[in-house]
Amino acid sequence: MSLARAINSSDQFESSSLSSLLTEPLSTTTILQTLCLITHPPNALCFFDYLSTVNFPHSPHTFFLMLHLLSRNLNAACNFLFSIEKRSNGFVKLHPLFFNTLITSYADAGLLRESLNLFHTMKKMSVSPSLITFNTLLSILLKRGKTGLALDLFREMKLTYGVTPDSYTFNILINGFCKNSMVSEAFRVFKDMDCVPDLVTYNTIIDGLCRVGTVKTAHNMLNGMVERDVVSYTTLVRGYCMKQEVDKALDVFNELVVTKGMKPNTVTFNTLIKGLSEAQKFDEIKQVLKLGDGITFAPDACTFNVLIKAHCNGGDVDTAVEVFREMSRPDSALYTVLIRAMCLRREFERAQRLFEELFEKEVLMLERDGSKPLAAAYNPMFEYLCANGKMRRSERLVKRGFANECFELIRVMLEKWTRLKIDLSTDVVRLMFNSGQKNKAFMIVRLVYENGYLVKMEELIDFLCEKRKLVDSDHRLALFCLENNQMVDINRWNRVIEKLYKHKRHSEAIGLYNELVEIGKNHQELSCIVVLRNAFES
Repeated sequence: MSLARAINSSDQFESSSLSSLLTEPLSTTTILQTLCLITHPPNALCFFDYLSTVNFPHSPHTFFLMLHLLSRNLNAACNFLFSIEKRSNGFVKLHPLFFNTLITSYADAGLLRESLNLFHTMKKMSVSPSLITFNTLLSILLKRGKTGLALDLFREMKLTYGVTPDSYTFNILINGFCKNSMVSEAFRVFKDMDCVPDLVTYNTIIDGLCRVGTVKTAHNMLNGMVERDVVSYTTLVRGYCMKQEVDKALDVFNELVVTKGMKPNTVTFNTLIKGLSEAQKFDEIKQVLKLGDGITFAPDACTFNVLIKAHCNGGDVDTAVEVFREMSRPDSALYTVLIRAMCLRREFERAQRLFEELFEKEVLMLERDGSKPLAAAYNPMFEYLCANGKMRRSERLVKRGFANECFELIRVMLEKWTRLKIDLSTDVVRLMFNSGQKNKAFMIVRLVYENGYLVKMEELIDFLCEKRKLVDSDHRLALFCLENNQMVDINRWNRVIEKLYKHKRHSEAIGLYNELVEIGKNHQELSCIVVLRNAFES
């Protein structure tokens, strides 16, 4: 809408400018739509207040919407909440719905105490909490492990306020107690329910029983259920798999498919396949994947991951590779699993070919934004490459910008006494700084010098001086040079000191200058003396 766009386009919107934007009266629908589309809460509040000046009759709906918009700024939202009656001239009364919104917002921000304080304020202001209020707070308390407070609140709900819990309330309690390892309490709540349990209730209690290992009790409960779904069976399958009773898990799966005629979902298949894989029952997995009767299952990345890891753990790398080749787009984590398994079997040439494939197919490049850390998994292969003079192939990691892998590469090379080129060590240190891992960068510098190698210190100082956020790092690198008698051009010293001064690090700048003079640097050559003099004078 044009009105919302005009309001959003102004950084400092004022209500006085609205008169020129409005050529005709606004309908209630237009006002509600405009409020929803305004992106900056203060502008929305300005528009809301303006409507009052043109005699627009604000309703509980518009106040609720405005409160919801302000909830990103909790102080502003709280102030607005307590001004509702005044702003509406008493027409709109405080309602539990208003408090529920802010209680949830405080909890979402991690402010549990403020949520509880608002609940107590609500009661002091004679606003009776609703069922939704209690359900909201119960959920908040149980998610944070406050089981005692949750029980107290549940009693207050029934005894003090006479609010009757519904099935959703009991589901919150049962799920919360199960998640907090209080299954006996959850089961007590289940038995004391004064309303009819629904399917969610049963599935929740079955899940809780399975989590604590009482799978037989959970199975008995399933048998007594009139209504059940795929989630009910999947939960029981997972419970038996967790207890390594995969034959019983298979029986439950077959009951789901054969007896009940239900179609398993992806979670059901992957849960059972994982359990069978860990038990090394691969023939049974083949049977599960070929059910027939119109039931088909297309393995996803999770399925392949489970199967490949299971075959590798069982020492059957060839089958793992066959499964791997069935994937349309394997990720770097699966490459890592296979490469590591091949290295453990000392099949280094084979591992190296798979490593090469990572670069040929640009798998790592495709995952740059959220890739899994590979690093240490490649150490056995790095060791093999070091021992056989093939490290040049691994140096491509630097060019591609894979910082963690490069760190491991340098560490392995130094451990194996592999000759380290100064260009490689310098590039890796620069890469570590660039990726925000300055502690690892300095660890590499220290290891390189301890092993008798060098980095191009002047290049690194120039690089750090150009990086505004790395003022600590160039100072620390300069001190390292002094401690290790590393020769550095006088101009670099000047740059470091001037940068320290520019960032108001005067004591560090003066300290570095004094150390340079002490080791014999001619203070006349240090042009930074001018900026230091300015620092003293200021």
